[in-house]
Amino acid sequence: MNIFNKTIQKIHKVSALVIALFFVMWFITGIVLLYHKYPKVTEEDNYGYMQRIPAETLPAVAQLPGLSDSTEIRNLSVSRNLGATVWTIGTSSGRKENAMDKKSRDSQLFVLTGDSLTVQHKITSPQIDSIACLWAGSAAIASVDTLCRRQQWILYDRYEKSLPILRYRFDDPEATEVFISQKNGEVVQKTTRSARIWAWLGAIPHKFYFPGIRTNTGRWKNVMLAGGLLCLAAALSGMYMGIYYLLKNKRKHHKFSSPFKKRMWRLHHVAGLIFGVFLVAWGISGALSTQRIPKWLIPYDGDYTVSASRLWGKKPLQLGDYKLDYRKIFDEYHDVKSIRWQHFGKQPVYIVVDGDREILIDASRQDRVQPLEISKEEIEKAVRRYFGDEVSFDMTYMEDYDEYYLSAKGQQPLPVWKIKIDNEDGSRLYICPTDGYVKYLNENRMAKKWLFSAAHYLDIKYFVMHPTLRHMSLWILAAGCVLVIMTGLAITFSKEKSKHKKI
Repeated sequence: MNIFNKTIQKIHKVSALVIALFFVMWFITGIVLLYHKYPKVTEEDNYGYMQRIPAETLPAVAQLPGLSDSTEIRNLSVSRNLGATVWTIGTSSGRKENAMDKKSRDSQLFVLTGDSLTVQHKITSPQIDSIACLWAGSAAIASVDTLCRRQQWILYDRYEKSLPILRYRFDDPEATEVFISQKNGEVVQKTTRSARIWAWLGAIPHKFYFPGIRTNTGRWKNVMLAGGLLCLAAALSGMYMGIYYLLKNKRKHHKFSSPFKKRMWRLHHVAGLIFGVFLVAWGISGALSTQRIPKWLIPYDGDYTVSASRLWGKKPLQLGDYKLDYRKIFDEYHDVKSIRWQHFGKQPVYIVVDGDREILIDASRQDRVQPLEISKEEIEKAVRRYFGDEVSFDMTYMEDYDEYYLSAKGQQPLPVWKIKIDNEDGSRLYICPTDGYVKYLNENRMAKKWLFSAAHYLDIKYFVMHPTLRHMSLWILAAGCVLVIMTGLAITFSKEKSKHKKI
């Protein structure tokens, strides 16, 4: 064996020994993650606890205070909270900030009392207690803690703006915990004993969701990158050595077979040749899980992401465009909990929470309440507004998922317009005409789909459309990779034991 092969063999032994137990942990916890995600409060959860708005006391929009013709309205919504109808009105005061030279935005809350609106005061502790009890059912509050920094169940950066957060522990069989922002009474997290246990068995170790790591996003990304690269080094070097021994045996005995006679060595070699490619794939995808593919590898000139708000525009609301009186919505829907004024380009829209679902209503029609359907022309205008008037693109109406627009449980809506932009980035948009949903890809992001999501959890159309087959395949692949690692560990420690006896 030459020096190069000896070096590769040494790299394999050292890296595999260091990362082996982590590799096994990742496969086991990854299987758990197929069935149990990290706890989070979803929009559907919030909808279930929202209260119905009484339509009979609602004023016309023109009667709301602070809505003069000269006022720029950035956001407007009405909902029901703790027995009161609450209006949220976000305005631009027109003042210029010093260095940023941007218009400052002032968000105001009003409470509807009879026929008048009064400014809402700071939320009180009894009100927050009421919200917490609503989320926990009839259970009694066992304790309340004030959290001034992010902790285990409130790890993400977005929780920073909600601090301080009150953690309510309830005396119920599920040991429910509800986390509520002390600033505005928003429920930011809810966990139960079973959800916490499954998280400790799955998401927390798999994704390194430990406060000392995850609360520092840069540190967390570096840890995930280092772990993935170490796994890749072990897998690549192992694959190289496995192929090297196979070819060496072929030259010597003129047949493709493992040269090892000992059962454990032979099993490790054969299993490594079969499942090694998946170990390499998981090493690459693990390293890329929190990283972008470097621009020097797959360059792009434009934006990496395009949000719906950026595509449709963030201009102030033009209340005169809302021809449909929002109060007519209550004639068609009878469990309305929230209405939010929105626009997609020049298309005015009411976003309505009715029961446990969200409905988008076309606000440009004065005569009737009908679901939103953004026209092809409006979508074309949005694309040209963002990419330039001279841009060329192809639009295809898509009623089924394709390889880059997938959803096993229908989270991504259909139908959509698939728009291929003629530019150097290979830009591609998916835009849903019924809710304004936008997904953007370029060649860099499409490559990451294959190097990360497709390789990491078989995010491939055939498997996504056949979830049982996908889960079975992941179980088999994970078991095979664990076999490779465990036989490798058995060989390593048995060899070390024999050396110890000789000494």
